[in-house]
Amino acid sequence: MVRDPERIAEPDDLDGQRGARLSRAGLTLYQLKEVEALHDPVRWGVLGAGRAGRARAEAIRDLPGGLLVGLWSRREWPDPVQPMRRARPDVVVIATEDVAHAETIGMALDAGADVLVEYPLVTDPQQAAELDALARSLGRGIRVSWLGWQSAIGRAVREAARVPGPAHWDVRFTGGMAGWVADGLKQGRHATHAAGRLRMLWDLMSGWRHAELVVRESREGVRACFRLEGHRGVTAVLEEIRVADGPRKVAWERDGVAIRPNGAARASAFAADQAIWLRTWNEGGWGLGVQEEEIDFVRACATLERDARQVFDA
Repeated sequence: MVRDPERIAEPDDLDGQRGARLSRAGLTLYQLKEVEALHDPVRWGVLGAGRAGRARAEAIRDLPGGLLVGLWSRREWPDPVQPMRRARPDVVVIATEDVAHAETIGMALDAGADVLVEYPLVTDPQQAAELDALARSLGRGIRVSWLGWQSAIGRAVREAARVPGPAHWDVRFTGGMAGWVADGLKQGRHATHAAGRLRMLWDLMSGWRHAELVVRESREGVRACFRLEGHRGVTAVLEEIRVADGPRKVAWERDGVAIRPNGAARASAFAADQAIWLRTWNEGGWGLGVQEEEIDFVRACATLERDARQVFDA
């Protein structure tokens, strides 16, 4: 494979001097490696050079069949479209802050790439619809990743969900860091900003038809209960309890039976997730635009946010 000098900004340096190179050069393109025994590897770029971006880049670097062609820092490249076009990625991973997703997804599409973005897609239904229309007009696809499914408990929950038929899920989240969703809604933030557990329940329930939020103050602090009615007889209750300075605890149950991890957490959720997306891309691409269920989820969270304001204002 012949290296293109225009696309080489930094050598492979994911180890000792990674931080220094990132701060000095923004690592416009810090690694372009040979992939042996592969005629046409999938070319990946990463937009966003923070912790998540670097972790995703490491996963791509070590993945057979994938070629990392760029890691672009928004700090060094406020408008990275041209360097992305020169690097010619097949797929760009968006690793920027949630509030910047709409802008950075648009940049990646404009550079001619498909897009993989870590949840949430965006926080506004109108933005979701506009990105879907833009991707379709350019012949590109957008997919949303949720790393929580690669955790030990995430895999155990998915295994339990394979049992067909109606189900009732109970999720209790307690500790000093609990209350993220309720606190965020109380502060006027969109539910998707801190609703990872809501996202997992959305997937398990194939979406919900109705969501009710009950919040009350107690000596423990904020106590919130989300009651969700899904499809095909699937319901769920998510309870968040903030306990001052308490350890974080998450408990999952299906029909009263506790869900326990059946193995240790994987060394890298990013690596496991990246392998899945590479395989699906190789199996025929991601189609056009945004999957309808992703747009529906953004709409559902916007409705939950609207209803939450009525609860908090009461």
